[in-house]
Amino acid sequence: MLMSRTLRVPIAAGALLVGVLLSAPAFAQAHVRGTLTAANDGTISVQTAKGGTESIKLANDAGLFLVTKADMSAIQSGKFVGITSVEQGGKRVAREVHVFDDSLRGLAEGHYPWDLESEPNMMTNANIAKVEEAGTDRVLRLNYSGGEQKGLRRYEEGRLGSRRGRDRR
Repeated sequence: MLMSRTLRVPIAAGALLVGVLLSAPAFAQAHVRGTLTAANDGTISVQTAKGGTESIKLANDAGLFLVTKADMSAIQSGKFVGITSVEQGGKRVAREVHVFDDSLRGLAEGHYPWDLESEPNMMTNANIAKVEEAGTDRVLRLNYSGGEQKGLRRYEEGRLGSRRGRDRR
């Protein structure tokens, strides 16, 4: 079946992150970042960001995530989010924000190292406790089991998505 280009990235993101999110913060499993190029009989092919190709056999019960574009209005108190951030000037600055569907609330909740970029970065899966405007920034206070992140700042609308869980059927 031919897959449209617009579906490749969201499907790839979901397929490749499912194992990591379900096992986080334990990173014993390797994961792959890239673009889904083929799917056939429970096996996916991924062109990696480094230019190689990986073939990955999915378990029969593997779930997938559907990632769609979101806008700033999705960032609201009470929402469960996954945020990749870096430290700049003593403050956490978001690189990606994913607003999770309520069915995924609590998935891999916490604050732990991540590998989105070459510089050290963190993943925080948490509830938004408060959203404040601070000049051109939006500042988030996040609560998760065992802690909180205060003052997570700035995120670009182009790196904002909405995430829903799906099974492979």
